[in-house]
Amino acid sequence: MNSTASRPEADLLVALERTVETADVPQLVTLLGHLERLKGAIWQRLVTTATARETPPPADPVEDLRHLTPQQVAETLSLKAAYVHELCRTGRIPATKSGKYWMIPVAGLRRWLAYQNCDIDDNSRARLESLNPLGDTRRVAPAGPAGRARRAPVV
Repeated sequence: MNSTASRPEADLLVALERTVETADVPQLVTLLGHLERLKGAIWQRLVTTATARETPPPADPVEDLRHLTPQQVAETLSLKAAYVHELCRTGRIPATKSGKYWMIPVAGLRRWLAYQNCDIDDNSRARLESLNPLGDTRRVAPAGPAGRARRAPVV
């Protein structure tokens, strides 16, 4: 008997083992039939449970056709509408222009939000080197034992 089995399961197994020891042949055949039926029911439940977890619920086909305005996206994402317009114009957010109106597909917006790996303005950030107090671009090493700053080699 498995020591990791829970108490009710262990009690059932002990009762089955006692039945097997005292049963005659026709009772054993009947018991095997019941065990096979129970085994099938357990497998069916396992497969049904595993399948239910793996398959996502069916998507609404109309969901792919639904579009939002930049104002709706701005309210949803807590951004300014003008900024969402700029994201549409620069192609950083999936959008389609129809006349003077922008249409942002809900499915595209979800993908953009899910797979966006960086900040919205990551490409426009300027990288500046800081200067030390002397105005040159060399780094200053920590103060030496005499309290004076030492110059680090130019990198």
